[in-house]
Amino acid sequence: MEHGVDFYPLLIVTALAVLVPLLVHRLKFIVMPIVVGEIIAGVIVGQSGLNLITGDNPYLAFLKDFGFSYLMFLSGLEVDFDLLLRKSGRRGARGPGAETSPMRPALWSLLVTVLCSLGFSYYLVERGYAQNVLIMALVLSTTSLGVVMPVLKEHGVIRKPLGQHILVTSIVADFATVFLISAYVILFTEGLTFDVLLVLLLLAATFLVYRVARATRRHLPLERLVDELSHATGQLDTRGALALAVVFIALAQGIGAEAMLGAFLAGAIVSLLSDRESSTLQLKLNAMGYGFFIPVFFIMVGVQFNLPALFGTPGQFLLVPALLGAAYVVKLAAALVYRRYFSWREVLGIGVLTSSRLSLIIAIAAVGVEIGAIEEATNSAVVLVSILTVVISPTLFNRLVERVHDRRSGVVLVGSFPPVTLVAQQLRSHGEEVKILTGNERLYCEAAKQGLDLVLVEQRDFREAMAAHGVDRARALVSFLEKESEVLEVTALARDSFGVENVVAVVQDHDLAERLKRDGIQVVEPGLSLVTVIEAMVHHPHAFSVLTQSDLGHTVEVVRLQNAGLAGNSLRGLSLPGDALVLVVARDGEVIVPRGETRLRHGDLVTVVGSKESVQEAVGHIGA
Repeated sequence: MEHGVDFYPLLIVTALAVLVPLLVHRLKFIVMPIVVGEIIAGVIVGQSGLNLITGDNPYLAFLKDFGFSYLMFLSGLEVDFDLLLRKSGRRGARGPGAETSPMRPALWSLLVTVLCSLGFSYYLVERGYAQNVLIMALVLSTTSLGVVMPVLKEHGVIRKPLGQHILVTSIVADFATVFLISAYVILFTEGLTFDVLLVLLLLAATFLVYRVARATRRHLPLERLVDELSHATGQLDTRGALALAVVFIALAQGIGAEAMLGAFLAGAIVSLLSDRESSTLQLKLNAMGYGFFIPVFFIMVGVQFNLPALFGTPGQFLLVPALLGAAYVVKLAAALVYRRYFSWREVLGIGVLTSSRLSLIIAIAAVGVEIGAIEEATNSAVVLVSILTVVISPTLFNRLVERVHDRRSGVVLVGSFPPVTLVAQQLRSHGEEVKILTGNERLYCEAAKQGLDLVLVEQRDFREAMAAHGVDRARALVSFLEKESEVLEVTALARDSFGVENVVAVVQDHDLAERLKRDGIQVVEPGLSLVTVIEAMVHHPHAFSVLTQSDLGHTVEVVRLQNAGLAGNSLRGLSLPGDALVLVVARDGEVIVPRGETRLRHGDLVTVVGSKESVQEAVGHIGA
């Protein structure tokens, strides 16, 4: 067809997008992110390899540009603004309860990174290895949040103080470099004009859209309409998010800024408006991006990788080790900010993990090539360095920082609300180790008579009591406090400073309950809970009996999959002891009804039902 679309290049790209994850998964001797495999695959079929695809194909060029913008959109979506303002602590490094806001050291770390990057960039330019000081400084200042987050999750420290500090540092570095590169492009192309201030106008538009959208969400009929149209063929939430991304991309281009800034800000708005714990919107947006657009972008980065230019002259080839060394030195220097809070091994771990650079460093280098601030050979060196860092950094981090096997046990009950002793007795009858922290002397005496392990908290200083009595080793904490300020303090401390994932609060006030739910706290409202229990007994008496009556001989347990030998196996091939059965699987905020072909993944929350002996054996096998 003379004027038709040539789909063969797209066929090759989509085939690689399917094959690369399968091949990377088979690599047992090295940990390689899938996007690195996509870049390498692009190099093989591109201009530096078999030359099956060229970079001037207009359709692939568009998909690459849109994939790049979508990647920036998802980067903005990863920003957790609650985390940026949250308190986090480190006990033991500088005394129990030592605490700081993650934001403060993250900003100091960014400042040190930028200053060191400027120094190295000036050296690289003076030696003839690079051409532009500011662009190279931004290249060296980046961090790959897409690499950092999975490593922290797999290592078991993402909710620990160390993980929280690394996350905030990465988020701040991402946001700052995206903003600075956009401002620099305007300065580079337009000069010091009024147009530079238009970037601030884009930030103002972001704030305005967020405020309007948040106010609109409170309009109940409209919220119901959006919910009704966000399923099946409607998908209004997904369409709205994509439309917002395109609007901000167009707005950024209209004021002369980089499209990446508009896409990043649009993602940040969606992150602010969506429920990170339960919303399926982020899952759908991630599926669209990593299912098609983003693989096209990274494969095309490999297609356009200019290997001959990199090896053309000895001077350019030496840029790779020079850049690689600088990439690690600037981040290790910035990590010294955290010596107040962490050990030397952990500080080194922060430095090497934040040295991993992938999507953003490639994006900034691509912008530099586009405006003529970076040569093609330098761009190729940057791509190669990014690949090396994402292979080296996770491996070094694993050796430096001890992996956390969250073998938590026991439940801590805090407060003196009447049911606390009844709950303690019931949990203890099921073999749980239970400790009560209370400021009520009368309850202390009553609990002591019942043989319960109870700690009297003087002057209601729950922070010190929680640090001294094993909350950091507890698998769950339940608040029976009545004062709102105390409930908020204790639940926040348990979640953020002591890393307790299962935090429950018994509260009477509905507004407080809604606030705690938004913070990821499980809430029990006694009045509503009574109604729910009665309804369950009326509609589902047999299922309710299995869950609540131990005399039936059955029990239900939830365990996190830690057994590496089971990851990737289907439930059909899973041999559980006795009559134990997998009832449900929870993954990334999604509840999966298990079938025979359902495959388990590391970190899944698996609910097992069966006789007590079989379930205990199954839990030990799955969580090993």
